[in-house]
Amino acid sequence: MRVFRRPRIWIAVGVVLVALIALVLVALPPVARRIAVAQIGAAIGRDVTIGELRLNLFTRRLSLAGVRVADRWARRSPNSSGSTSSSVSGRCCAAGSTSTRSR
Repeated sequence: MRVFRRPRIWIAVGVVLVALIALVLVALPPVARRIAVAQIGAAIGRDVTIGELRLNLFTRRLSLAGVRVADRWARRSPNSSGSTSSSVSGRCCAAGSTSTRSR
C-alpha cells in the first residue's frame, strides 16, 4: 500500500479539508442572509432587511431577528417609520414548525 506511506501528505490534506469546511461554515450565514433578502424582496415586491440570521446546522435551526419589510409606497427606504419589524424562528427543513413574534 504505497498510498499510506506518506503520512505528511494525508495530514496536510486533512488540515486543508478542515480549513475549507470551517470557511464554508463561517461564510454560510452572510450568504444565506443575502439570498433570503433578495428572494423575499423579489417575492413580495418590497425592500426587506434582516438584522441577524443564526443558522445552527447541528440542531437544524434557523432564526431571524430584526426582519424589516418596507411599506408598499416606501420602496426605497426599508427603515422608514411605516416598516414592520418581526422575529422569526423555526427549524430548517421541518414543515409547519415556524413561529412568528411581532415586536
